[in-house]
Amino acid sequence: MLLAIKEIKHEKLRYRLVMVLIFLVSYLLIILSGLSSGLANLNKSAVIEWGAKTIILNKDAEGRLAQSFLTPNMIVRIR
Repeated sequence: MLLAIKEIKHEKLRYRLVMVLIFLVSYLLIILSGLSSGLANLNKSAVIEWGAKTIILNKDAEGRLAQSFLTPNMIVRIR
């Protein structure tokens, strides 16, 4: 431990750069997680605003609204 403290005192610039890099990476992760949760809430609020009682998705969409594509023939069969 004593050797590590001596190394930090001797190479101040190097360890400051490492600390700045760690700070910037953590800041980037916080920003990206906030952006992803905001986009998820945006998609959820769009579906809620429709006011639909049910939503029909294509079986190949795997529960994802953006991947669901219904042809006019499929719509006629549902009704």
